[in-house]
Amino acid sequence: MASWLGSLWGGSGASSLPYNISTDPLSPSTNKGSHGWAIHTATHKTNGEEATAFQASKAELAKTPLQQQRSQSFASSGGGNLTQLVPALHHFHRIKRLIHPRILRAHATLDTDYPDDSKPSPGLDALDKVASTGNLIIVTEKAIPLDDWLDNLNPHTPQANAAAVSWGIYNIVEGLSFLHTQAKLAHGMICPDAVFVTPGGDFKLGGFDLVTPLGIADGGGGPTPHFRKYEASVCPPDYRSPERMSGRYDTLQQSAPVHSIDCYSLAVLIDYIYTHPSAGTNGQVPVPLKKALLRMKNDSPKLRPRLPPLLKCPVFDNPYVKAQKFLDEVVSKPVEEKIIFLQSLPDILNR
Repeated sequence: MASWLGSLWGGSGASSLPYNISTDPLSPSTNKGSHGWAIHTATHKTNGEEATAFQASKAELAKTPLQQQRSQSFASSGGGNLTQLVPALHHFHRIKRLIHPRILRAHATLDTDYPDDSKPSPGLDALDKVASTGNLIIVTEKAIPLDDWLDNLNPHTPQANAAAVSWGIYNIVEGLSFLHTQAKLAHGMICPDAVFVTPGGDFKLGGFDLVTPLGIADGGGGPTPHFRKYEASVCPPDYRSPERMSGRYDTLQQSAPVHSIDCYSLAVLIDYIYTHPSAGTNGQVPVPLKKALLRMKNDSPKLRPRLPPLLKCPVFDNPYVKAQKFLDEVVSKPVEEKIIFLQSLPDILNR
């Protein structure tokens, strides 16, 4: 396996990764929504822990044009001939720096053009200067794309599926809340392509192709030039808010709170998830969420609500979500609460 990695991914740099990566991808880089990344299984060389590897050829990324969804600003900016390379590099640099339980955890990363510190890679501010002959590898915790997870749900267990979906959406809100309040960043590409699901059913944020500060109030002054240049071509049009569709980036910079664009996109994503035939709700968004989604899709960025209050919606008040939250916090719980939880576990599982 190590010799295979060395021949395919640029020599000793790739083989130095502490993971064995499968030859055949689970999902090829040409799949819709892949953004140029092939998905492979991986195992740790020492302890055998299972992981997921995302691999991309920079040469292929550099010659694969983006599907341009033209906005007014894009049409007037001369921003044609965009390829997958720079957004993929942006994701590569961001995912290894963003650490939170609701963000897809990167265990190891490698750009084979820059295998060690002797030749440092240009940073986020100089992605257009990065060498484009090698390959990118990101090894993460084990996870699969959201669409694959939805398609694999058992259609004969709607109640369990609805509970699992509610927990997943809860995870996404928590992840975005971290980005907005702690990191002071907007994700910018909330859509099915940016969500991955672990074997335990936790939803994790990925797809950091467009991450940007947003608005003067948060000190970032964004959206960044990178976001303005690429967002119309990278983010699916249904998930772009009205001001993005019309290229009113100055509105975002001058008066939009950092959560505004992700709030809109999340509302569209929630609707997408619940309309899946196996989501357990007969293709309908649960009633308690409907009004919230309308507010989240307000035409005015300033009027879209912050996301943390959404966690109090009754749709998340179910035994499955409560059990998952308890397990997340079990280490810090007193013994009495642990005993009560364990006694109630059979009833929760039977539901």
